[in-house]
Amino acid sequence: MGGTYFFDQEVGRGGYAVGGLGLTSFDPKLSGLSPETRFSLNFGFGYMIPMAKYVALKLEARGYVTLVDSSSGFFCSGGCVVQISGTTFTQGEVLAGISARF
Repeated sequence: MGGTYFFDQEVGRGGYAVGGLGLTSFDPKLSGLSPETRFSLNFGFGYMIPMAKYVALKLEARGYVTLVDSSSGFFCSGGCVVQISGTTFTQGEVLAGISARF
């Protein structure tokens, strides 16, 4: 699930921001390890240069963050009093391509 927001309000032209929520599947092929699916999100910025009415050159950079480990706490009777920890797996990409809308 995600979306795109064009800064100039004209779809297919100029700068934009993108983002989304989803799931990432980790499937190791080593014995003793099992596949896992984790919550993830992505965000990025791009620019579209029109080449024709529904075709544009697209330049984009995007980052991905997947939550792979977490522990919590909070008030916890007999200990805790707010202990929150998290670990993420991050990735990034830069792309250039042709976008065709129809």
